[in-house]
Parts: sequence; C-alpha cells; structure tokens
Amino acid sequence: MEGVVLTNCLGVSACFHAALPHMRRQGRGVLAAVSSLAGDLPLPGASQYGASKSFIDALVQGLHAELLLDRDSGIVPVSLKPGFIDTAALQAVRQAQSEAGDVPHPVPFLMSSKRAAVKCVEIIEQALRKSKALQSSKTRLGRALAVLQGPSLLCRFPWQLGFVTRLSAFLPSTMLQMIIALFFDPPRSLYSITQEE
Repeated sequence: MEGVVLTNCLGVSACFHAALPHMRRQGRGVLAAVSSLAGDLPLPGASQYGASKSFIDALVQGLHAELLLDRDSGIVPVSLKPGFIDTAALQAVRQAQSEAGDVPHPVPFLMSSKRAAVKCVEIIEQALRKSKALQSSKTRLGRALAVLQGPSLLCRFPWQLGFVTRLSAFLPSTMLQMIIALFFDPPRSLYSITQEE
C-alpha cells in the first residue's frame, strides 16, 4: 500500500513541484501525469490503486485552476487516463490473480503499450499547442477561449472504456454495487486494502 501512495501521490506531486519553477520561467509547458481509468471506477481488489489515481486527477484539476488565474502562465497540466495496457505489470497481476484462485478481471479494449504511448504523445503535443495559446492570450476572454483548444484535463482512452467509466459516475452507488456483486468474484490479490501483509 505504501508504495502505491508514495509513487502515485507523493511522487507525482514532487515531480510537478520540481518542474513548475522552470516552466514558470519559460512561461509555458505541459505537466503530464499518468493516471488511469481506475481513478474513475476502481475495481474490486484495486481500491488503493484507484484512490491513488483519483488523487492525480484532483491534483491536475486543482493545479489547472490555479495556473489559469496567472495571466503570465501558459502551463497546462494533463492527466493521461489509459484503460488496460498490455504490459508485463498487467500480466503479473493477472498471474497473481490466477495463483490466488481469483478469476482474473476482464480487460476490455486492451491496448498495446506502443499504441498507448503514441496516444500519450498525441495528447501531450495537443496540450503543448494549448500551452502556447494560453501564453499568448492576456485577456480573460482570450484565455477562456484558449482553454477550449487541445485536450481536456482528464484524457481518457480508449474512448469506449472512458465512456463507460464516465457513465458509471451517473449511476446510483447501489446500482454500481449490484453490478460489481453480480460480475466480480471476491478478490484475494492485487492491492486490496482487506489483504493482510
């Protein structure tokens, strides 16, 4: 648990804190953090992981609001929120689930790591264009219009899975709990807070 919080919460905060003075001097830049769709809808057994990714999203949104008020700043924070990516880490988690007797969670819309990396680069390039537009806009209206350019603060992909996780925010919590109870087995692995260490 401590490693997840140190990496996803304190690590991202420390990196942003270290980069901000340099970006302020140049007047623009992109602060990109890797979050996850799990920040929108944590799966059973991954509650700590999902909570730590929600922290990143809240940090990006709050920082964006603060930076937007600084008329000399073109700094744009973004949260990259991929779904399932076919990595060694995902394969290790699925193996651990199987060894613990869990039925591995489904991984819909699985992306290759190369495809996910290309998507992240595209988002960061869009955010850089937004950064330049913000830097050159000194009026409130100009900055408000510049905000509309480029990516949103929370960049969900693939879009199909992002749509599902966003939709879940509008469901009553009891309905979500019912869906989870119907389709998931109790976890005995991953980052479950109920696990004894």
